[in-house]
Amino acid sequence: MTLHALLARGLWVSTDAGTPLEAVCAAIGAGEPRRAARLLDQLDPSAKDDVGALRHCVSHLDVQWWPGEIGAGVDLMPTAESSPPDSLLGFFAHEVLPLSLALRTLASGARRAGEQAGHEMLSNVLSPRIAQWQRFASQSGDTVAMAWVELLRVDVERRAGRPESTFALMNHVRDQPQDADPLTVALVHLIAGDALLTPLQSPETCGFDLAARSQQAVLGDAAARTEAEGLYRVARAAFQTAQAPRGVAAVDLRLGWLCRLDGRPDTAQEMITAAAEGFHQAGDDAGHILAVTHLAVADLMAGRLSPTRPGPVAQVSGWATGDGSRSYALGCAGIVHCCGNALRDQGDIEAALAAFDLSRRLHAALGDRFGEQAVIGDLAELYARLNTRGATITTLEEAIAEQTAATGDLDTVAWLNTIHLLVWLGNELLKERDPDGLARLRDRAARLLARAPGGPRELAGPDEDLLVRQEKAQRRLARLGAARGGPHAGGEDWASMTADNIEIAVSAMSDIVVTADVMAHQCRALAAAQRGEVALAEREFTAALAAAEPVSQSLVLAVLAGWGRKADLPARTAMFLDSMPDIDPEHAATLWFNAGEFERASNACGTTPPESSTVDWSRTWDGLTLRARIALGLGRADEAAAYAAEAAARFEQWFAAVASDAFRVAVLDDASVRRIYQAAASAALLSDDPGSAFAAADRARSFSLGALVADAEWATSVPAFRAWRQAEAEWVGRFDRRRAAWRRSATGMDPRTASDLAEAQTRLDAAASEVERQSPGVARSRPTALPPATAEDVGAHLPPDALLIEYLFGDDHLVICALTESRCQGWRLDTDSLALTGIIHRLHTSWQTGSADVTADEQSIADTLLGPVRHLLDDHDRLIFVPSGVMHLLPFHALPYGGRPLGHDRAISQLPAAALIPRLAGRPAPRLDGGAVVVGNPATHPSRGLRRLPGAEVEALTLARLLKTKALIGEHANEAALRTALTEGSPILHMATHGVLDDEAPTLSSLVLAGHDEITLAELLGIGLDVDLAVLSACDTGRGDITMSGDVVGLARGLLAAGVRHSVVSQWPVDDEVGCLTMAAFADRIARGHPVAWALAQAQQQVRLTSAPDRRDWYADLAQQVNAPVTSGGSRSARDVRPPGAHRRRATHPSWWAPFIHIGL
Repeated sequence: MTLHALLARGLWVSTDAGTPLEAVCAAIGAGEPRRAARLLDQLDPSAKDDVGALRHCVSHLDVQWWPGEIGAGVDLMPTAESSPPDSLLGFFAHEVLPLSLALRTLASGARRAGEQAGHEMLSNVLSPRIAQWQRFASQSGDTVAMAWVELLRVDVERRAGRPESTFALMNHVRDQPQDADPLTVALVHLIAGDALLTPLQSPETCGFDLAARSQQAVLGDAAARTEAEGLYRVARAAFQTAQAPRGVAAVDLRLGWLCRLDGRPDTAQEMITAAAEGFHQAGDDAGHILAVTHLAVADLMAGRLSPTRPGPVAQVSGWATGDGSRSYALGCAGIVHCCGNALRDQGDIEAALAAFDLSRRLHAALGDRFGEQAVIGDLAELYARLNTRGATITTLEEAIAEQTAATGDLDTVAWLNTIHLLVWLGNELLKERDPDGLARLRDRAARLLARAPGGPRELAGPDEDLLVRQEKAQRRLARLGAARGGPHAGGEDWASMTADNIEIAVSAMSDIVVTADVMAHQCRALAAAQRGEVALAEREFTAALAAAEPVSQSLVLAVLAGWGRKADLPARTAMFLDSMPDIDPEHAATLWFNAGEFERASNACGTTPPESSTVDWSRTWDGLTLRARIALGLGRADEAAAYAAEAAARFEQWFAAVASDAFRVAVLDDASVRRIYQAAASAALLSDDPGSAFAAADRARSFSLGALVADAEWATSVPAFRAWRQAEAEWVGRFDRRRAAWRRSATGMDPRTASDLAEAQTRLDAAASEVERQSPGVARSRPTALPPATAEDVGAHLPPDALLIEYLFGDDHLVICALTESRCQGWRLDTDSLALTGIIHRLHTSWQTGSADVTADEQSIADTLLGPVRHLLDDHDRLIFVPSGVMHLLPFHALPYGGRPLGHDRAISQLPAAALIPRLAGRPAPRLDGGAVVVGNPATHPSRGLRRLPGAEVEALTLARLLKTKALIGEHANEAALRTALTEGSPILHMATHGVLDDEAPTLSSLVLAGHDEITLAELLGIGLDVDLAVLSACDTGRGDITMSGDVVGLARGLLAAGVRHSVVSQWPVDDEVGCLTMAAFADRIARGHPVAWALAQAQQQVRLTSAPDRRDWYADLAQQVNAPVTSGGSRSARDVRPPGAHRRRATHPSWWAPFIHIGL
């Protein structure tokens, strides 16, 4: 009876405990080693042999037992301190039961390394050990022992890639008479079903390999699943006949998982719930905990991100620290971790995030720091794939800090993991173009190498080119992968493999440091060039080239390409590629493309595009986009169009899985996405198809904006939706703030930013749960983009006689599309992207600071952007611009045209995407019958250091008089009062206050209110506004973080998301008094029913043409009319800080009259 109880888990039976020894064995059989350990302490020590063996077994099950009856990998082949006892019970407890876990793990690990490795492991190690156990069991004559070892044999063999014995045993049982032992029938059919469903692992782990958590589960196909279900049904009936409720629960768990695989989530939940109850009733708490884990996985896989049942963290950790097994509980956490990786690779972002969070909390509750760090590393990979660099870098920084917090030597696994994280961080810093972070990388690497296993290591010298070293490292990694089965499977011994891993890690760390040393200069050069600081850019580019020359020709080519030195590239590229015959073809093609050698680039990569993958994350569109750009260089328009169309289709399929607005914005902030649609637009123009070019040029920027605007419809039916969107934006902002803290500090340990981030995560989790409760699945079922903009549809919705001009800019090409209600035209121009970016930045700075020496830059920009459409401008007085990239900094109405500003006699609007036009059309002027919400000159707390704004107060009181409402002034301009006023449904919102542009965290940019109050971009996303016109009469309210796809993450975007149809925002600091005059003239026209675009244009020209003395008199008259003090002539202020040089500006300088732009139609 004691042996029967000990082996109960393998036989899926329940036993009653009679003697104290039987109670111990029953606890072990129930999967509760800690309870067994307490019972052992109460036994008579006279049975010391069996007691010692049982203690060994209990200890092993607490630290080395994972679901699926495998070893946890701490010590796969433990060496016993003494020989096993002679008794059957002692032998099984001391050796067979503990080592059976290791045998299953070794079988799967060897098979993972290859079919041959699996067979060798089976022949050399596993089969001989099992044969020894079979002989011992046979000699004992115990049928239970013999059956258990036989089942172990077939299970190990099928995990090693030899399932034949499983089906042979099943056929043997089928040939027996009808009165065959029902338990035997059940067990054989159960293991046969497992062999079909999970050839290498176990259904208990959902087919995942807990020792290789990044790998996808290996599952049987649909036919195998159908056959497995039939086998499980037979097993279930036989378990019922044998009165084995644990076996019935085990089958229900598998059937539930099959239902989930077959797309029946509700049935799956019912079956797994039944399994959980069945295990509990049978006294199998380990099985119950496993079923609870499966329920969580089923919820995650089905998109039920906030299950109503209690979370499993408390249940799992409570069981593990009480009667259960810590390692088994960690295995359950590992199942959820694997689920997160699978969901990530399938592109199911929200579910993957939920899975990683659950796994991380499980590991933390169980005190497993290493496991928690592994989850965090995979979470960082998810952030990286989503291009959320703030979240990625912060996650990596904190994981590295956690790993290296302790002093002294690091163990090998921890050291290798930390090296991996630091190399990864270096690559992310390269993407972010953070020169300071890159410059610090060498010192950080040196400190980590000083703690290398076996003694300090030095960074490897530049004896070979980086690409050569990387190719060698890849080959060594492949060889190590093939040897993962260990020495028994024909691989290297473990010490050699560890040494190889350390060498590869040192090499990788050295490579990223060398790259960082060069690219820190390159990043500074690019930043200077984009600011228009040409001399500084030249110095930094020269320094980058000098750093690259002695260490890597591949880096030299990168520097020259970034510098635009194309004349030097062909010869250097040819020399480099001659020395690299085995280089990846697409890498070679990219180098030839950068050198302008399109024919050679085409020959290098060939015409066969990469195949589309079933894994959404494979980014196969990059190779297609490269081929499209090469075809464009060769003038092959049809070929380029075909490649670009396929690239767009693959990207859009991938993008459709991204539900979160924050992640959509991040994904689109990627030059590779812009290049897809730029290639498509360019190919269309080469084919004389401007309509298709227009649609392609607008497509990328419409993705996030379109879904953002459409979200307003979802928010109507799901009240919690806006709160979720706000919480999400705040979470991104807090991550960005935390990232900035790491950038400023070597330690990054700013407790305030850490606690703010933790609170934001809690609010986001709560908001997501509430959305899921109110409407399951809504967050993932709404559209991710507007329908593609067509020239016909957009043209039909344009105002009468309007001209729309859209730009797409980058990689030394400028696409311009011009659209009227009846015609579409397009141009593709060669341009120096870096130089144009620098001129635009320099002009924007000059306009906001009042610099007089801007004529050359103004004319250069006007010639580039307006020159190709000059013949159209003369025939239209209503213009709508859709800028691209840095062009969003420009108020187009201030550009010179015909000796006067373009906006002198034209109404000019701007839009982030033409696809918005059909949604915004139909209401050119706001309603005047619903009142207005007007805020001005809030009484901020002195600790904020902000000046009072008397001009903003005069402005607000003037508007209140014109629009027949009451203004919120001074201390009354607080958040509570504003939110109350917004609930009244007024069609006009006007805020005259300070604006705070947060460059570090754009989603936390804000408008200042009284006291410490403010309203942020994130909060705007959470507000539903049925507003026709919103005016943010403050500094920089039109600016934000400009993404590579053309979106601008700022307050204006928040207004669009909140449902505002027309917005008036500023491009630079607004003078307090002149801003008041502009807005008073604007509001006067609005009150008389003028369209918004014309009202703003005429107000700006009125201010421009008014002399400085007349402006002072005008302001005094306004102040007198509203009984406000006149401050003109005293200390002047802008609505953030006083712009430098303000006193020297001429009255007609754009800095006075031009900061405001109209966003709308």
